[in-house]
Amino acid sequence: MKTARTISDRIRAWERGRVFFLSDFADLENQTAVRKQLSRLCDDGEILRYGRGIYFYPVIDHKWGLGVIPATNEAIAGAYSQKMGIALYHSKAAAQNLLGLSTQNQMNAVYLTDGRARFIDTGIGNGITLLHTEDTRLSLFRDETMRLVAIALHGEKTDIVNRDWLEVLTVRLSSIPEDLFVHDVRLMSQKTRSIVLSCRKTLS
Repeated sequence: MKTARTISDRIRAWERGRVFFLSDFADLENQTAVRKQLSRLCDDGEILRYGRGIYFYPVIDHKWGLGVIPATNEAIAGAYSQKMGIALYHSKAAAQNLLGLSTQNQMNAVYLTDGRARFIDTGIGNGITLLHTEDTRLSLFRDETMRLVAIALHGEKTDIVNRDWLEVLTVRLSSIPEDLFVHDVRLMSQKTRSIVLSCRKTLS
């Protein structure tokens, strides 16, 4: 009974909209009681469960009558990366979409990570897929747009990078401060660097 009360009080003290994990209660001795209480709170609708050991203290909208606002895969992935101390980067398809190089809707939440590969079945869409990358340069980028460009163009064939792509890239690169551009362009592959420098040159 004491464990159940401790868990409930701890959760209710948090700000709503928080993703949390079973391991957040590792300090409590009776782990069987922890699991039972979390299950009970899920059944009561006070918290939501997303995959094994992943929970959410939901926001409840009263103003517009939306009720319980569920978590997103993006929020869950962000909380997981903080919990595990790993970095997450957008996948190639997501990077192309964010840059405006592709209009294809991304149904899968796929991320590159310096941690181990894993699939998290959140029950939202197709869950979260973490793909391990050995590319340590991704952590060195100082500008997020430059990092997205590096990911989006990685391994692309020359004929894929058409005139439309070059126009989009030119616009995206136009707002990057010179010092950040100079720093980050050196981290790109030779082919990607050539494309980026060509786009940047048209702005001068």
